[in-house]
Amino acid sequence: MKIALLGLSLALSVSASYLFAPSIGRVNLGEPCKGCDEFSRRIGCQNQTGIEYFACQALVQTCEFIVCYGIPEVNDHKPIEDIDGDLFSTIFGLRGTAWRGEDCDDGNAQVYPGRAQSNAGPNLDYNCNKVVGGNATGSYEDIFCKSSQQRGVVLVGDSTGAHFGPPIYPFASPLTWETVIETEFDWPQCSYSTGYFSASQCEQYFYLNKTDSIYRRLWKRNHCNYGDYQNTGVNGARSSSISQKIVQTIARNIEDDQPVIVLHQVGANDICTPHPGMDHMSTPQEFYDNNIKILNWYSQNLPKGSHVVLIGIIHGEMMWNTMNNVSYPYFDLTYSNAWELVGDIYTGGNDDRTLNACWAWYFQLEILNLKSFNLKST
Repeated sequence: MKIALLGLSLALSVSASYLFAPSIGRVNLGEPCKGCDEFSRRIGCQNQTGIEYFACQALVQTCEFIVCYGIPEVNDHKPIEDIDGDLFSTIFGLRGTAWRGEDCDDGNAQVYPGRAQSNAGPNLDYNCNKVVGGNATGSYEDIFCKSSQQRGVVLVGDSTGAHFGPPIYPFASPLTWETVIETEFDWPQCSYSTGYFSASQCEQYFYLNKTDSIYRRLWKRNHCNYGDYQNTGVNGARSSSISQKIVQTIARNIEDDQPVIVLHQVGANDICTPHPGMDHMSTPQEFYDNNIKILNWYSQNLPKGSHVVLIGIIHGEMMWNTMNNVSYPYFDLTYSNAWELVGDIYTGGNDDRTLNACWAWYFQLEILNLKSFNLKST
């Protein structure tokens, strides 16, 4: 499965569509809940057996969660439980430790991951990196960490950086479903940027029996960096929403905190939309203005010594050429079959939104792939 690697805003746009017969043609889901019932009937779940039956049931559940009920998320993209207001939490889901380092004292706003200095003494773990205590020469924090060039990592972006992917693997457990609902169908704890889970704790089909991330590399290089990660990725986020709101959820004090490496992965959803054609894409000027606004925020709010890594937009033609003839593991269809079929499924409502979350890229229109990329990279 390539769902997380493709950075889809809706896994349904790539996965559920594999089960549709080519003869269905354009389908309007109309009322979402009834649409999922119709979806189940049309893909013939009642006639599936063996592993395809489990896959079918998982995809119908995905339809119900995403299309019928919507993905629950914390609207302000901050931890739902944060007693001291420092933007760090002690709970896992709902923008908690899956997304940010754990707050080791949620009753003290001066204690949080990434803090650079404190006058509280050697026995307070003020930066939550597990380094406490000292000896006659000083605190262990000063002895081992003060000159070690500590730094954290922050991901700013969309579903790619958040590692989107509902558990459509046929044998996903109820506990897995509960977990991903609380993390907005994302796996930031397993992502390339801020992941810290082992492979056994993540959905197996995403990995080659191992996990790795920028955060893990920083921690292995310097154990004083423990817990200093923030993933602010939001499914479907565009440069406009990031510049106006999401970037401000970064928890970093320009005076009191360690520098960070920011992974700036902004722009895919400015092009990747569920609408046919290019009318719903950001214009080059809008894209430029929004990103300049974000970069200015970094300059004004991040500690001295921070770095920003700009990650470019994936080329649509490359995406098509790489994936269009790849077969789905359980059904006799290719990715191109799926993208074309799901592009004919309209969600209803007042616009022309389809279930193909990235219509311009994931469709057999190679000229549009090139045109959208060239236009937006002007």
